[in-house]
Amino acid sequence: MRIGWNKVNSCSVLVVGLHLGSNPRHARPCLGDNAGDGDSSMNMVRVKRVLLALIVLLVFAQLVQPKRTNPPVVPSRSLEAHVQVPQQVQPILKRACGDCHSNETVWPWYSHVAPISWLITSDVNDGRNRLNFHDWEAQKSPEEATKNLASICKEVRNGGMPPLMFRIMHKESRLSSEDINAVCSWSQSFGPPSQSAGQGN
Repeated sequence: MRIGWNKVNSCSVLVVGLHLGSNPRHARPCLGDNAGDGDSSMNMVRVKRVLLALIVLLVFAQLVQPKRTNPPVVPSRSLEAHVQVPQQVQPILKRACGDCHSNETVWPWYSHVAPISWLITSDVNDGRNRLNFHDWEAQKSPEEATKNLASICKEVRNGGMPPLMFRIMHKESRLSSEDINAVCSWSQSFGPPSQSAGQGN
């Protein structure tokens, strides 16, 4: 009998065997030799399952598409029919605000891909409900309409409008200092929002 330490798979094990030549007869493999490989394989299986589940969910999400609408434009109900808008300001409002505050929304390709389509449609509907340049008669009162016009300057100066994410996705919506000055010169002609609100009392 020969007792000694032998290297098997990079770990030391005590082997006992019959002395045949210079090597032990049998060597028991180290426990845990392939533990690391097994864990890696299991992790890869889990990752693949998660990815497959996400793909399946994404595919089924496409079946639930929101209603993207562009209601007909009635000129007599538009902002221009009720308020004088300078020619310099009109194109600024259209390219910076038109997609969410008018009935002429340009729906990009990604607005047809769920779940992004849900967010975009919700933003457009919310924007139209708050302020729609093509449905100016939907304002609750002339006082509210004037207040909304007066608040436009504050929104564009503070960077609240257009929203940051919209400016990132739509470079043409970014306003220069000249654009902001032109919009504010027009917007401030309606007075500060507080004064506008007070006019109705």
